[in-house]
Amino acid sequence: MQKIVTGWINKNQKKLSFSVMVNAGILILLLLFFRPEYETNDDMGICNLVNGARGVYESHLVYSNYFLGAVLSWCYRITQRVPWYPLLQYATLFLSYTAVFYVIQRKVSSTYALWLPLPMLVFFSYQGYIRLQYTKTAGIAAAAGFFLLFYALEQEKLYFRDILWGYLLTCLGFLYRSEQFFAEAAVMSGIGVALLLELKGLERQRRRKRLLRYVGSATVLLLVLGVFWTSDRMAYREPAWQEYLAYNEARTELFDYGFPAYSENKEAYQALGISKTAKRFYESWNHMDQERFSTETMQELIKLKEPRTFGNELKTEFLEEFLPRFVNIAGIFLCALYGLYGLLWGRWRKSDRIGILYEIVVIAGLYLYLFYRGRYIHNRVDTGIWFAAILVVIRLSEQRMNPFTKRTGLAFVLSCVCVFQLNWAEQLRWNAAKEKETMLQERTVIETIHSDQEHLYLLKMGSVSFAKAYGVFDRIPYGIGDNLYPLGGWPTKTPVYTTVLERYGVENPFRDMIGSDTIYLIDQKIESTLKYLHDCYSSDASAEEVMRVGPYPVYRINGHIDGGRQEVSSAEDVQKKRGEQNKHGRNS
Repeated sequence: MQKIVTGWINKNQKKLSFSVMVNAGILILLLLFFRPEYETNDDMGICNLVNGARGVYESHLVYSNYFLGAVLSWCYRITQRVPWYPLLQYATLFLSYTAVFYVIQRKVSSTYALWLPLPMLVFFSYQGYIRLQYTKTAGIAAAAGFFLLFYALEQEKLYFRDILWGYLLTCLGFLYRSEQFFAEAAVMSGIGVALLLELKGLERQRRRKRLLRYVGSATVLLLVLGVFWTSDRMAYREPAWQEYLAYNEARTELFDYGFPAYSENKEAYQALGISKTAKRFYESWNHMDQERFSTETMQELIKLKEPRTFGNELKTEFLEEFLPRFVNIAGIFLCALYGLYGLLWGRWRKSDRIGILYEIVVIAGLYLYLFYRGRYIHNRVDTGIWFAAILVVIRLSEQRMNPFTKRTGLAFVLSCVCVFQLNWAEQLRWNAAKEKETMLQERTVIETIHSDQEHLYLLKMGSVSFAKAYGVFDRIPYGIGDNLYPLGGWPTKTPVYTTVLERYGVENPFRDMIGSDTIYLIDQKIESTLKYLHDCYSSDASAEEVMRVGPYPVYRINGHIDGGRQEVSSAEDVQKKRGEQNKHGRNS
């Protein structure tokens, strides 16, 4: 029996069908033991734009390309019964992992090819399928696409199936998250450097032919990506979306990279009408007060921040703050393991060594840039980077010898999986039973709120959330959120969400909730909200609990709008005050 299995594997190992079977087996086993979930709330936010949960099938996905949104919204219009958003990511991931396994089986000339990719595929399949996140999907797809393209282009005979497959994956990576695509392109370019150096060993005519092939393929890819990028920019030309993009850019700068310190900029904050209480309230992501905390106000706050520069101080901070946390990146140890095997059993040509050194420099520069931007050590970003790094190591180490017997190879894979399990246990299906029960309770809350169409329900951040109520593959009914409005988060200023406010005649939810019989507030920390309202809108605002929905208290806010306890100044006042300060400085 063993001989039959071994013979069948040896016969079919390099076939595409074998790669499909292996990756299908990995996917089935992972879904059998683990419960998929979105790693961040961002995916649920994007999904709710396109799936009709707000009563609109929206193609503008903000962080992903408009073309991808158009495809998804078209699918949801056909039927709401299919969870198209996660399924498309799963299809993209499956094609990516299959491409990687397929290339390694054909590239590595030993039975080591069977064991070599398995630990990597198991680890990154868990990261992709079970901890689903669109930035991860973008990185994995882009890296796999480049890996397949490099393999296809260096063959003597071109197989257009492989080239088109590679183009498809790289384009999907770009469509899901263009910023992550360019990070993957930078890391994977280590293979490109090695391929260009290898041209020196070819005769002149073959070298010219191969170079034209590389340049032509890159040109085609850039043209296709250029079309996607241009169409995406054109889709956001409408004034409402232009207004949103300006708002979201300012919001990102403050909420992702930090507010200027209040103690050092007290006068400027006060001139903008922002008290210390209000700042803390906004920092808790309850920021949808477009009178007090408008786009213009955020832009003024951004001007107060000291810009970071690539100086010695940044490099010192990088060494002191980043490097100690660098070892917490899970993928780096797997990459080091593959690098060790490459050193022990690989054959490194001069072009390969240069390619690896180039890759190290690129990764160091990439993380220095991420540190400079303040967005470093995020698993959704790191996963794609180290997936690409491992692919470069595998390609450039040119494995020739087989370091594993069948038994040691199996032991190697199982030991790696056991190590991975240390961080995976919480996602096991039998450990997630209580979470499933909580999710059903949250879903009941949303359904109960939806049944009361006479009222608009404002959701304080940290209270009711679709991310708590629906799993990756759960069906979200059309229009289920058409009377819910969260008081913060990146999607709330999109036209899809503001339509909910317009339906109830609301312009500013913070002001309009005071004394209203049609607006309810769901809030588990009502004291902080009342402090904010007292400061900004109503000195006598009070909260009356009208009911409870599940664990959440529902309030009516009583009171009169009298401007609150704090005077409001416009952004122009800040400019005037700055001018006076500068004049005073010149006179002195």
